[in-house]
Amino acid sequence: MNAAGRPTVGSVRAAAARGPTLAAVLLLAALALLVFARTVSFDFVHLDDDVYVTHNPQVAAGLSAHGVRWAFTTTHAGFWQPLTWLSLMLDAQLFGLKAGGFHATNVALHVLNTVAIFLVLKSLTGAAARSLVVAALFAVHPLHVESVAWVTERKDLLFAAFGFAALGAYVRYARRPRNGGMALVALAYAGSLMAKQMLVTLPFLLLALDYWPLDRLGLGRNPRPGRTALAALVVEKTPLILLAAVFSAVAYAAQRSWGAVTESATLPLTTRLGAACVAYAGYLGKAIWPARLSAIYLSPDSGHPWPLIGISAVLLLLASAIVVMARRPPLTVGWVWFLGTLVPVIGIVQIGMQFMADRFMYLPLVGLLVAGVWSAGDFLARRRGGRMAGRLLAVAVTAALLVTAAARTSAWRDSASLFGDALASDPRNWLARYFLGNALLEQRRFAEAAESYGEGLRMHPNFRRGRNNLGLALLELDRPEEAVVQFRLSILGKADDPLPHANLGDALARLGRTAEAISQLREAVRLNPANIQARNNLGSLLAREGHAGEARAQFAEALRIAPGYATARANLERLDRAAGRK
Repeated sequence: MNAAGRPTVGSVRAAAARGPTLAAVLLLAALALLVFARTVSFDFVHLDDDVYVTHNPQVAAGLSAHGVRWAFTTTHAGFWQPLTWLSLMLDAQLFGLKAGGFHATNVALHVLNTVAIFLVLKSLTGAAARSLVVAALFAVHPLHVESVAWVTERKDLLFAAFGFAALGAYVRYARRPRNGGMALVALAYAGSLMAKQMLVTLPFLLLALDYWPLDRLGLGRNPRPGRTALAALVVEKTPLILLAAVFSAVAYAAQRSWGAVTESATLPLTTRLGAACVAYAGYLGKAIWPARLSAIYLSPDSGHPWPLIGISAVLLLLASAIVVMARRPPLTVGWVWFLGTLVPVIGIVQIGMQFMADRFMYLPLVGLLVAGVWSAGDFLARRRGGRMAGRLLAVAVTAALLVTAAARTSAWRDSASLFGDALASDPRNWLARYFLGNALLEQRRFAEAAESYGEGLRMHPNFRRGRNNLGLALLELDRPEEAVVQFRLSILGKADDPLPHANLGDALARLGRTAEAISQLREAVRLNPANIQARNNLGSLLAREGHAGEARAQFAEALRIAPGYATARANLERLDRAAGRK
């Protein structure tokens, strides 16, 4: 406003700019909600939701000083991810253990990330229409269903939210360097890494953005900038590189302590490189044509066939050669974004049994979308009627992805739907059979659970967790002799796992083989002193055998660990009453 109270030209332009931006934000939110709002009626699934929420007493208790300390000190689930734990605790505080509240938070975060992509790209490039198309495709792409519809993947949504905040802060700093600018970038980056150590390659992504669209290398003025300019940009990012190195080491140590890192002797580097080529090609294919998606992708036990590895490698080299020869900065940066942000999960360091996962594409997909939208936009801009054709193409592709993603969400309605979908995609998926067995076991459908475990073990006989859980199903079916066999086979796979020892002790006790049962339960307690159920069962057997003092010690220790454990308290009181009668 000027002195006369009339709006200035600048204020009018600012208001005019805010109008389309607000409309774009509302459109993006509507698109995301059209796909994902229905997930608030979905249940938890028996795929790590128990580890993260439903069977996690720290999270279920909500926010507390003790919970905050735990979040910052634990590597539970194989990750150091304090912000993810705090977010889940806050949901438990607000909603209890009602799945709908957790799903609603996931949807809200996805809407936030979708809007953030639009705003960051618009700020980076000044191309509002193209930025809107990228964000719209991101909002509804079927590859993102896993990250949004799965409560456990709160970490995906959080790391991306903080990552986009870091990108936004970097754009502001790059455009107007000032003291404290990079500190804000580092703070947001640290937040991303404290939710999930996925974005460790951010410093190199920022260097790519320095090339385009920020042009901080000055290529627009000098096609051959000196080494000094590049060196200065690298030095500028040294704090971020150090953060990435520290958090990479933390992630590796946490996964190794959880037993999720596959040793190089077990899986040679050549095998891992071959699997990485297949995975990159697979991600590229599913980004373009999102069919046969699954919650669980498994490598063949014998590794991928060499013809498939060769075809995948040639495809990647050909695509990279096309990008280099095209000499179009948006295409180059988008391709580097895709390749680089997937590096931590591409399998060079093998974590777990999956070689691919839809959730790993939550951020890397943005690079492919930037490359595709800018390339298509440049191509159509040179054609007569290209602008209208571009709008129609964007609407058609967005609509097709929206319908496909909305249908895809149905797979995540509950555990049975999820693992049934994975088996429909790949009937040989033994790990999906195992998880389906877990879901059936929880529903007390013991015969069906045993059948599912058995089918999986016929495909992969050495899966010790499957052996253990088949034993549990057989125990419930009152077949303890068969259960004993399965528990022993599980122990053969990993003798220092306390769980099958405890379960074997219970099965032997049911068969009346008390001395053997006590031995197994002692081993379970030695391996995991916090196993209160094993302590209680051991105490019961010791009391039956006349070892009242040892039994009392086991019950007392179980109650010290968990003062509210009613079964151990009742057993201790019964033991004391019996001692009083004597």
